[in-house]
Formats: sequence, C-alpha cells, structure tokens
Amino acid sequence: MSDLSLMHALIALRAWSQWYYVVSMNSKYLPGCRILRVAFETALKSLQSESRKAVIRLIAYRKCLMCGADVGLGQGDHVIPISKVPYHCAENYAPLCKRCNASKGAKDLLEWWIGKGKCITELHPDALTVYLRLKFRFTPPEELHLPAPEYFKIALQQAESTLPTNLLGFWRENLKKVIYDVLRTDACSKSLPSSMLAVSHRSLYGGDGGREDDHPHLAGH
Repeated sequence: MSDLSLMHALIALRAWSQWYYVVSMNSKYLPGCRILRVAFETALKSLQSESRKAVIRLIAYRKCLMCGADVGLGQGDHVIPISKVPYHCAENYAPLCKRCNASKGAKDLLEWWIGKGKCITELHPDALTVYLRLKFRFTPPEELHLPAPEYFKIALQQAESTLPTNLLGFWRENLKKVIYDVLRTDACSKSLPSSMLAVSHRSLYGGDGGREDDHPHLAGH
C-alpha cells in the first residue's frame, strides 16, 4: 500500500464499509462479491453525498463511541477538528463522553481511533460514514493525492483482514483499479487551469449535490 493516496484510501474504505455493513448484519450474504463490486462502483458517489440520516442516528445514539458511556444530547466532539473545517456544520458531530473527548484532543476521529489501538470494525458505522464524507469534502484537492496517512493504511489492513479468503483477490484487484483510475484522472486534469480544478473539486468531490446515500443500492442484497 506504499503508493496509496488519501483519495484511494477514502474510496476503498467507503467501499469496504458498505460491504461490511451488509454482511455483518446477515451472514447469508457472504462472501458478498457482488455487494463489494457494486460498493466499489458507487464509493465515489457515496463520498459526495450528505449524511443527514447518519447524523440523526448518531445524535439519537446517546452513547460514547469509544467507551459506551451515556452522553447528554449534543455532548461530544468534532469528527474533523474545527481548525480543518471552514464552517460549522451539523454533520461534524461525534458523541463522546468528557473523558474520551479530552483524550481525542485535536486529532480527527479515525486518527484517534486507530491510535488508541481500536479496530475499524469497532467504529460505529454511521460515525465512519460521516467521517469519510467529511474528510473527502474538506481535504484540499492537492492533499487528496498525497500519500495516505499511516492510520489510514492500518485501517485498510484491518478492513482487508475481515474479507473471506476467496474475496481477497477481488478486493486487491479493485484497489489497483481505483489507483489506476485516479492516476488517469490526474493525468487528464494537469492541463486544466488551477481555478478550473478548484471548481471541479467542489462540483465533483465536495459537493452539495449528493443525495442521502448511507448504504445505497445494497438493500436488495
């Protein structure tokens, strides 16, 4: 995973999270090859979507994501540090008790989670959905193509460890395809003026145009 960019990691984790949500709810869908294929095909679109339903469920959850302690309504911290988000938004909320809030500090949710030795499978699925979308939306375009942070690579290794043996080849093949597609997009975009790239990032990646899409198209599986 040495050539993995943050963009690649976000797409791969979003695809995995949709697959894992379905198969962990009902093992009859294992190994879930078709579910994973469709999840990869729609991961980018899902990252562009809003998270209204996921946020409502997190607010109603009323439990600390880390320790499970009861939390008051609205008590918690930002999913992405407020210093890295240009404006306040309701999506940027993670229910945390005071002790865990203090432990998280200025780290983003996944960085803190992995740093505490937790597994990606233990993170509330709605919290992961919200995190991936906010990370995608508020990361500057030039930073999306920098190497993925180490905690993302650890999270992806943890995700891969949940896949059945007969699905590993398919997972790695699609991971390579994601890398190829992003690199091809980069090559095509180098001739565009920076102002156009900024507009492209807002319209394609940051978007206000995505619909609510927590677990799209997978309900039939």
